[in-house]
Amino acid sequence: MLTETTFDAGSLSTNYVEGPPSGLPLVLLHGLTGRWQSFNPIIPLLGWRWHLYGPDFRGHGRSGRAAGDYRLVDYGADTARFVRGVVREPAVLLGWSLGALVAVEVAAQARDAVRAIVLIDPPLGVAPLRTHPKYADFVTLRDLAGSGRPLAEVAAALAQLWGGSAAGTRGAAAGLLRVDPDTVARFLDDTQLDGFDLDDRLGRVVCPVLLVQADPAAGGFLTNEHADAAVAALADCSLMRLPGVGHGVHSQQPVPFTQLVNGFLDSL
Repeated sequence: MLTETTFDAGSLSTNYVEGPPSGLPLVLLHGLTGRWQSFNPIIPLLGWRWHLYGPDFRGHGRSGRAAGDYRLVDYGADTARFVRGVVREPAVLLGWSLGALVAVEVAAQARDAVRAIVLIDPPLGVAPLRTHPKYADFVTLRDLAGSGRPLAEVAAALAQLWGGSAAGTRGAAAGLLRVDPDTVARFLDDTQLDGFDLDDRLGRVVCPVLLVQADPAAGGFLTNEHADAAVAALADCSLMRLPGVGHGVHSQQPVPFTQLVNGFLDSL
């Protein structure tokens, strides 16, 4: 169903999967410490209707490392080059967490490359991260990232951090072991946001937007206040709140989430 290959743009290589050619292009943008496999729960559900592309961000998965250049503007520039160089037509960007912020960056800075964006629980307004309740969790992720520790040990640590079983976190653990820890360090000290002005970017997005908000009480990052502010700032935004669903919306509720996305895309 999917073919994995590499796109080289200058000195940085982007690993990605593609397929099947079922319809219009849909680019999946993963979260911090993830990789394209983060979308495995929904790939079979979306692949029969859309031509999927799943790049690994720089410093993640099998993509190239970038010596600490892990800002949103860097991820956004990579993604715009990817859409223009690989997809070669305007695409829908579906981003989760970090990937949602990258989708906003691309939609604001490379309008010609973007048809619409789907934002899954973006961490709007979390800076300064040091004051956020989950700061210590990301310190743990930084220490585990690329550590070379045994997979079982990392999976057990993630299970303790997130709840659930070690077996259920093996995929995330495998991805975390392929992450440059500098990507998380940039997030921890908020330098990931250097050069990125959220209010400016939201005001420059003109394409249709579906904003999916997880439940803050269930572990979601996006608060009601920041969700409402984003809706007010965006030119064409539909907000969907999901009570009782945590940050990993697409993995916790893959079928309802996919139905939600398909309904939005059918309206374009």
